[in-house]
Amino acid sequence: MATYSWSLLRELAALKRYDLIAFVQPGTALPVDLTSKLRVVTVPKFNGRFQRVIWEQTMLPAVARRHGVRLLFSPGNTGPILGDFRKVVTIHDLMYAMVPGSVDRHQSRFRRVMDRLTARTADAVIAVSETTAGDIRATGLRVGRRLHVVHEAAGPGFGPGDPEDAAGICDHGPFIMMVASVLPHKSPQTVVQAAALLWHRAGIRTVILGTDPYGTLAAALARSGNIGITRLHGVSTPVLAAHYRRALCLVMPSEYEGFGLPILEAQLCGCPVVTTRRGALPEVAGDAALYIEPGDASGLVAAVLRLSEDTALKAELATRGRANVERFSWARAAAQTAAIFDACLASPRRGMAALWRDMDRNGS
Repeated sequence: MATYSWSLLRELAALKRYDLIAFVQPGTALPVDLTSKLRVVTVPKFNGRFQRVIWEQTMLPAVARRHGVRLLFSPGNTGPILGDFRKVVTIHDLMYAMVPGSVDRHQSRFRRVMDRLTARTADAVIAVSETTAGDIRATGLRVGRRLHVVHEAAGPGFGPGDPEDAAGICDHGPFIMMVASVLPHKSPQTVVQAAALLWHRAGIRTVILGTDPYGTLAAALARSGNIGITRLHGVSTPVLAAHYRRALCLVMPSEYEGFGLPILEAQLCGCPVVTTRRGALPEVAGDAALYIEPGDASGLVAAVLRLSEDTALKAELATRGRANVERFSWARAAAQTAAIFDACLASPRRGMAALWRDMDRNGS
């Protein structure tokens, strides 16, 4: 969401159509190129999601009013219900509804309630993919014509380059990579099983770039021993891009994704992709990927070995990937988002009255 927020804000600033204000917590790393293009208002430091949500619902409307905000854009799934300004919110996915059990039950309950309230009171709701838009409709969030699809794009810093320039930065020998926090819907056990087979059969290492919030990967490694997995987290964009350029492929065997940003990052760098046809992944990857089923470790191994042996296929997927990425642009996303903002500003504010009308109409 940080990539989404800063990339979109950067392009909105380039339009020079709005006086932009960013409400940020202390210590937030604001991109250097944005510091002169918007006003920054520092809000309290929150000690968790619950504290942030309470402040967002009770204090943010008053703070926004004090700064003369006419439209408040919430880029992270939920936003304030109250406030005498237009409200636009971006919903990235409905993981809790589409893959039950993959999300902590408290977070799931929170999202079910807040998504419903936010969707009913927002003047516009943005989905980052057609898949997420379909999920929003399927789960009964009442958005009607207020729902818009605006695709994400890869952030700055990704692109073609000489893979040999990365020697020493990511000198793992032949390797595949997974870019994700190790969460249940990412099929981590499939990756671990495939990693063991690739390491013992072909000496191909698996590099996982991301956090391990529940210790799932650490526990698997403790049981399995050396299976050729290298863990990295907190790497810079240049280091991540270097890994994409040298990897045999990116693997993303998820059960569900609301978008799938690493696919575009990889394709920009000429890295082939192995993924699934779940959620928005085929919408994003297009015809520039090899597809497997979630949970199919042997299928993942077969796809990787095929890429390692077939240089023509690897080159073809890289070429298709670079063409596929052209469908996604932050400049285009900003223009579409700005059009949504303008339409909201030109229309009557929706607000709480709409929530009461909906509740009365539906008996809920």
